Amino acid sequence: MPPLERLLKYLEDHGPLRRFIGRMIADPSSALDLAGLPPGAKVFVTALLAETFRPILLLAAAEEEAEALTASLQSFTDRVLHLPDWELPPYDTHSPERRTSTERLRVLRRLAEGFRGVLVATPPALSRRTLAKETLAAYVFTISPGTELPPEELSRRLGPLGFRRTPLVEAPGEYARRGGIFDLYPPGGELPVRLEYFGDVVEALRRFEPDTQRTTRETGSLTILPLREAVVETAAVERLLGGLERATAGEGAEARQGRAGAFAQFPHLPKMLRHQEILNTLALGAAQGNFVLRLRRPDGSFRTFWMQQPSEADMKDPGLELVLPEAAQLTDMPAELLRPNILPGLWKSGQPLTFKGLCEYFGGSTVIKVDKGGYEEPLSLIHISEPTRPY
Repeated sequence: MPPLERLLKYLEDHGPLRRFIGRMIADPSSALDLAGLPPGAKVFVTALLAETFRPILLLAAAEEEAEALTASLQSFTDRVLHLPDWELPPYDTHSPERRTSTERLRVLRRLAEGFRGVLVATPPALSRRTLAKETLAAYVFTISPGTELPPEELSRRLGPLGFRRTPLVEAPGEYARRGGIFDLYPPGGELPVRLEYFGDVVEALRRFEPDTQRTTRETGSLTILPLREAVVETAAVERLLGGLERATAGEGAEARQGRAGAFAQFPHLPKMLRHQEILNTLALGAAQGNFVLRLRRPDGSFRTFWMQQPSEADMKDPGLELVLPEAAQLTDMPAELLRPNILPGLWKSGQPLTFKGLCEYFGGSTVIKVDKGGYEEPLSLIHISEPTRPY
């Protein structure tokens, strides 16, 4: 028997130690002072307490110490988690490393599920603002063979989590859709995953190499976490816009000028906090095809704006809604968009435009390249619902 196993067997049969653990189980709120014990003994006693299934917070002075304590504890028990810190100064505008964000979200999910064991962390790691337990639970979901999740719904759910649609999946946080194939690169995953659909049901999940795009092996399930400790909720954006409009409705010119001057001291804030600037950005985004704006008609149908500039009256309509490309369906389209040389790839050289070709082009999986003045940017085309109103 190895020395460590002999030591554990001896301690398991040790009467006083068994009685001590029994008291800790009977009274989880009891305090234990470990002052005076050498570092190795503190780690061992903490590991023993973890076996009582009580939650334990072990604070470290720095990340290096937290990592060392976690490694030592893992020699005795698997009931240990390390919540890493972003290691960024307060008010720093840089984003934390994606790997750190992924690990924090993985640990936070375990805690939300009722983890009982040792949590190792530093004070800065605990003080970071993060998602509420209820919010995290609402956005985390698992996909496995047999899951009924239409590709359009999956695209809609990935948007608030920080994923972006690309022609090919090559990096974490990207996804792509081609017919019955849905590629997805989850944060923290060793390889991206290819979901094979039959209708609205996921038939199989396979890992694939991002360099060759070739599948390697099947995987049983896939749990989707946000890319960062924040989600962009549509309702929250709507509340923000409504609050800004209400807050500025009764202001005079002098008050608005003073508020703008105060915001001007912070270069990252003014544009995001000015309602008109937000509306201008929405109008420009719809004109460039980055997303869709829509208005509900009296009969309950929607009028949509894509690759066109909405009128000033339309932008002021309180019923105007913003829809991301992956969740949008066009009901209106300017007729000039269907002319040759307007939309890349719609008219193939020397061939007439057929109804079948038009349906395939706007089937929801076409990605075109848009000239941005010196570089090209991929743009996912919107799915067209039936019937579409040309005008």
